[in-house]
Amino acid sequence: MVWGCFVGRRKGPLIIWDKGAWGKTMNAKGYQTHILPHLERFWQSESARTHDYVYIQQDNASPHCARSTITDLQERGLCNYLLPWPATSPDLNLIEAIWRLMKVHITNLIPRPQNNNEMIEALL
Repeated sequence: MVWGCFVGRRKGPLIIWDKGAWGKTMNAKGYQTHILPHLERFWQSESARTHDYVYIQQDNASPHCARSTITDLQERGLCNYLLPWPATSPDLNLIEAIWRLMKVHITNLIPRPQNNNEMIEALL
């Protein structure tokens, strides 16, 4: 699993989920521990750079909308900048287009990544 973010043409952190250390799947606690600190730093940096607040768009994945995650976002002061996301919406998140481009690029690499380390290098 990979998590990333962007604002305009500025790339944020790319987090590669460490299944061995963090668990096989991402849950709310893992999201709060391993992803939100990076999101918060990027949000603060971009809000300061633009002299405006940056809005956060997430989908309704259970780690994103868990009660404990919302509480964490409130404590970080980010909850007011979280865009609402309809419960049964089609996938309108702009980052999905980036994931498709990355997939095409990696699929066309010669040689193609053969293991996790090569895939991580290709993603980065």
